[in-house]
Amino acid sequence: MQCKNGLIFVSLPKIYLSMKTNTSIFSLLGIIVLFFTPNLYAQSCVGTSTINITISAPPTATITNGASVTIPIGGNVVLTANAISGATYEWMLNGTVVASGINLNTYTATQAGSYTVEITNAAGCSGISAATVAAVPSGFNVPFKIFLQGAYATGGNAMTTNLAATAGTIPTAQPYNTSPWNYSGNESLSSIPSNMTDWVLIEAVNATTYSLVESRAAVLLSNGSVQDVNGATGATFTTLANGSSYHFIIRHRNHVAVMTSTPITISGTMTAYDFTTAVTKAFGTNQMKALSDGRFGLLSGDTNANGIITVADYNVYAGQSSQFGYRAGDCNLNRTVEVADFNQYQVNASHIAIPQVRYQ
Repeated sequence: MQCKNGLIFVSLPKIYLSMKTNTSIFSLLGIIVLFFTPNLYAQSCVGTSTINITISAPPTATITNGASVTIPIGGNVVLTANAISGATYEWMLNGTVVASGINLNTYTATQAGSYTVEITNAAGCSGISAATVAAVPSGFNVPFKIFLQGAYATGGNAMTTNLAATAGTIPTAQPYNTSPWNYSGNESLSSIPSNMTDWVLIEAVNATTYSLVESRAAVLLSNGSVQDVNGATGATFTTLANGSSYHFIIRHRNHVAVMTSTPITISGTMTAYDFTTAVTKAFGTNQMKALSDGRFGLLSGDTNANGIITVADYNVYAGQSSQFGYRAGDCNLNRTVEVADFNQYQVNASHIAIPQVRYQ
């Protein structure tokens, strides 16, 4: 068996000193047949020999992720090549082998660069894929842990996912592009994760003047962790300066916004700022709600999201009562605006957020 485009060497017995007469080569269905009539010391004897050579085409090598991928800051992307049983895979980054092995048709990429894969099949024939270029965006992932009072599941150290459970309820594009937030970011998801509780809006503000520096909409998961739409843990900020400190404001559609009690210093390796462990993790006095198991969460009932729970929030609830879906009046995030939502509003009525997070 010979690979396509390879070289074939034929060794003949020494008595065949000449192979010039009636020599022909032709190919049929992948078989090369050689016929030759040799002269032996000018005598008249004639011999014919046939050599059958099977041509094996090289395997097709393809990285199915496409021509380009984005690796989240601090994260990875799994590159996948077409699977060929028993084949050997050599993964290369910028031409240097980074992994190899039999049936190794995936590689976890963490670095930017040009990735290719060479596949060698059982016949020893090989093929090389086109390049997949991986990019890592600039910026920093800032992680948080947050609970929402309305969605918190009693004693479970987690929030509900009722909105995600019904397809089409949570929008795939960030919902903070309307008043009072007026955030113009284009964050979106291709699909809603099954463990998603809702969207949140996170703002980095100056540590002393509290002026807005950068905003980012992100995914709030049921365990309280924040995940960027690019898959990275935390919200990805691209304009914050390494080594500089900022306060961060956490906003939600119908819960009172909070701000970190102390500035957070930006670095490449940040641990999550956990709002759930103490009421003092939020700037100001009593700016979070004590939950049933000693943890803390953002207060529900701020249906107009202006930072003060008043009759105006009741009016939003009343105007949406008995409606279903993604509603501001649905304080417990179960897809239904009902009496339970009024109860959450009522218990938190008259709460006033700190000035730094209120919309005037």
